[in-house]
Amino acid sequence: MDHGQCSTISRLITATTEAVSALPSNMTPEQREAKSSALWFDALDRLPAHDDDLLFLVTTDCTIRAARRGALPTGEGVDWEHSFLLNAACALPVTLLLTLCRGSAGGPFRVERRGAWRVYGTPSRMPEGRRIHSQSPESTYPIVFYNAFDALGEDIEIVMREGDLLCVELRIGEVETTSVQRGTPFQRCTTGRALFEGAVPFASLSAAWLARTPVLPSPDPPAAVVVPMCGPAGKGQAEVAVRAERHRSVLDKLRQKAPSVLLAHLNFVALHWRQIIDAVVQ
Repeated sequence: MDHGQCSTISRLITATTEAVSALPSNMTPEQREAKSSALWFDALDRLPAHDDDLLFLVTTDCTIRAARRGALPTGEGVDWEHSFLLNAACALPVTLLLTLCRGSAGGPFRVERRGAWRVYGTPSRMPEGRRIHSQSPESTYPIVFYNAFDALGEDIEIVMREGDLLCVELRIGEVETTSVQRGTPFQRCTTGRALFEGAVPFASLSAAWLARTPVLPSPDPPAAVVVPMCGPAGKGQAEVAVRAERHRSVLDKLRQKAPSVLLAHLNFVALHWRQIIDAVVQ
């Protein structure tokens, strides 16, 4: 089903792009614009939906507004090409892979634990730290967010120790993970098309925690420190939040001592919608 939906979206993008390119050269700019908009409007109307009838419309002044499938506006003020491509990017079934790897002396990183979740993109995200449904999401267009909380249903914390490596992958379509056994050498996934690949070692998380965590005794749980990740050649970004189980003491600070265990969870992976579309039609 996933492969079929990906293929349908890819064919729709290609067919509409070719139809627009084939418009007669003797058209006036106004005629070309009207016909091109009609073709993209039709493509958006035929775009497969993944779970609801909500669509994101890109206005001509580059803002986002929501509309329902079957009740699209017909007036001016909407960039139908960008609206279609944005919704095509968000409709793609994508798999989020999180792999915890454990280092071995002189050897490769080995898989300790791996999880896979279905995610869909959205040009918005909730304000930091807010999980209340009454809060309105913030628009992030043209960046599409894959919010880990939406996929997992909760903030799943991964226990990391010295020598560990957290690997994050985002791939289009269904990804087979059952053949990956604990203790096997880590290899990047080869099924599906890669949207994002990144990794962060325990040492980097520990250094960030040391640099940004104040010495503030408090009855509340220690606050998380946010660590950014970038994909290859700057393609995409991700954000990992890391915290310790206890507060940092004055003695820890004087010794520049990091905890031996950190708790990490992925906040999101984000890409420009054009990067997603490029991966679909490549």
